[in-house]
Amino acid sequence: MNHVNSRVPLTGIDASNPLAFLAALGTLVVASRFAPAARMKWETGSGRLFPVLLGVAENSETFLDALTQELQSLPTAVFDVNPRLPFDADSFRAFLLQAAMAADPRDAAFGCALGSEVCRDDKSGTFRDTAFRMVRSGDSGGNGLLAYAKKIRETTDATCLRRTLFMQWDYADAPPEFRWDPAGDRPYALGWRDPSKTATRTMLGANSLALEALPLFPVVPEGSRVRTTGFSRIEKQVFFTWPVWSFPAAVDVIRSLLAMSQLSEKTPDRAAMAEQGIFEVYRCRRFASSQYYSNFSPAEPA
Repeated sequence: MNHVNSRVPLTGIDASNPLAFLAALGTLVVASRFAPAARMKWETGSGRLFPVLLGVAENSETFLDALTQELQSLPTAVFDVNPRLPFDADSFRAFLLQAAMAADPRDAAFGCALGSEVCRDDKSGTFRDTAFRMVRSGDSGGNGLLAYAKKIRETTDATCLRRTLFMQWDYADAPPEFRWDPAGDRPYALGWRDPSKTATRTMLGANSLALEALPLFPVVPEGSRVRTTGFSRIEKQVFFTWPVWSFPAAVDVIRSLLAMSQLSEKTPDRAAMAEQGIFEVYRCRRFASSQYYSNFSPAEPA
């Protein structure tokens, strides 16, 4: 059935939250698999910027059913390569070669977003990985981002997705999480209790959908190190910057928007970007909250 003129507002998503923004992108990526005409734009309402999907389904319920089914059927081979991230560069290279020959380009795209096998740590032999890896490479059980990704995917259901996309976030889910939500930073000085003794809560559906956005942020070599799309170093600090656009855009167009050079500038040229349909630009700082973990600060207009 043709749904080219359909509208599905994702009113639970706030464009100023990096996790929510990534979840919106991931939603479009998954939706494009069962609705090739899928597009996304952003609108204002109830004091926030939220995405609207076009060409995906007759209504939100039909869309949620299709999204859940597609998400749960996606291959997870990339999450089985190794529970850690990063890991041995030669093993990673072997995975990339195999993924490049697969019929479905999803694993290859994921591989390019995880890191680059040509940039290695001389001591450990591991590859340089994505700036989106904000958890330790491996916990006491040897589990890192890829193990977390598999567990998150396996426990995400339609209820999780509904709470993420169409409702005010209630943070009712238990970890793991990817630490892409600024709300996950709980410094001692600002808490009533010791945060290390208080259970962390998250949005499972948001993390699961955001995971599918990673292929839109490939990692590229830059000298002996790597650079993740969307991240830039400004005055010795690392920032993640993303655009908000007013026109219906498909996944390939959004991929180009995310890589715009203007986003890495200290002060983006708002007038020039407005001419391209971008009416807001958000930026948050990536900082080390401990020896092993990083967080995003609350976002502000760039």
